[in-house]
Amino acid sequence: MYIMSFLFGNKNKGELVAILDIGSSRVGGALVIISKNKSVKPKILLSIKNPITEDHNLNLQKFTMAMEKSLRKTLRDIEKAKLGSPTRIVCFLSSPWYTSQNRTISFSKNVPFILNQKVIDELTAREIKLFEIDHLQKYENELLKPRIIESKITQIMLQGYKVENPIGKKVEQIEMSLFLSMSPGKILESIEKEVFKIFHLPKIEFASFIFSSYAITRDLFIDKENFLLIDIGGEITDIAIIKNNVLLESISFPMGSNFLLRRIAEGLNKSVEESKSLLNMCLDDQLNEVEKEKVSKPLHTAKQEWLSMFQQSLGSVATDLLIPENIYLITDKPLTSCFIETITREEFSQYALAEKKFEITSLNEQILHNFCDFETDVSRDRFIIMETIFTSKKM
Repeated sequence: MYIMSFLFGNKNKGELVAILDIGSSRVGGALVIISKNKSVKPKILLSIKNPITEDHNLNLQKFTMAMEKSLRKTLRDIEKAKLGSPTRIVCFLSSPWYTSQNRTISFSKNVPFILNQKVIDELTAREIKLFEIDHLQKYENELLKPRIIESKITQIMLQGYKVENPIGKKVEQIEMSLFLSMSPGKILESIEKEVFKIFHLPKIEFASFIFSSYAITRDLFIDKENFLLIDIGGEITDIAIIKNNVLLESISFPMGSNFLLRRIAEGLNKSVEESKSLLNMCLDDQLNEVEKEKVSKPLHTAKQEWLSMFQQSLGSVATDLLIPENIYLITDKPLTSCFIETITREEFSQYALAEKKFEITSLNEQILHNFCDFETDVSRDRFIIMETIFTSKKM
């Protein structure tokens, strides 16, 4: 009754939206009410998550099947909540379910011309076509061929200068930064089929988590034009380099928070769940010195391995760039302090040629929760909150 009265009786015309969050180790889901009135905060009515199998030796096909199984359970959990049928579904993909690329579009004429939306759209469409010719047509199997899920202009420069409102300006030269993300058609089709079974909606909006988190971080910290965005998932770490508020590069490597847990489990000869519990107790200073030392030793080794891969990944994309001093970190709560301590190690700062000493901000629930309202007893999940904020801005 609450949902129905809100949707059809409220002058703000709220819409019930389902959000799906598909990562490397879990599938999250949420139901949110988003008003067309921008002064009204979105409200999260339901937030759930289901793990993807922790067997890290799975091949891609079996890993995809495990993801689909978790997605089915998440969709059933949303349906069982009986909070209403969403009219819109937005699905956010993290690695390894998408890849991305930033492209630069340059265009000039010998005589000045008025820049309008038609010119921008034509230049964007032309660049996407070139991208498809260069990249997508090498796939013979249509199911494996990637589908573009996002094409976002992140910056427009006229005559070499950044311009916030370029429409209507007389120019001779334009340069645009275009972010493209794509996902295998087979993956997208499987997601669409599972969603249709439950909600019977023919269309799903897809987005990459890296772009949505970049957009939210950029808008939250408007005084920081240069920053690193690090999303540490269960199995994969995504890194984005932002300069002058433009997402220049993004890269991933196959080590996430579960890597640390598995290394501890191997060192202690215990299960991952037991090791997770011991690690939490260690971080909360609830172990005696002997037990703490047992946990700390394999944890230190794992952190060094993760840091080495992090360094290599940065080096592959930032050979001629200074690493920004500002870092925004997104990861699950228990290991946040571990990764912050690892990244701020002095020897890494020297290696990375950072602009200054690193300043790391954890994009946690405390920073984000004021931008949403929550139904009673709904869990605060930083990933779902960021996706809800991003979705509400697109209304």
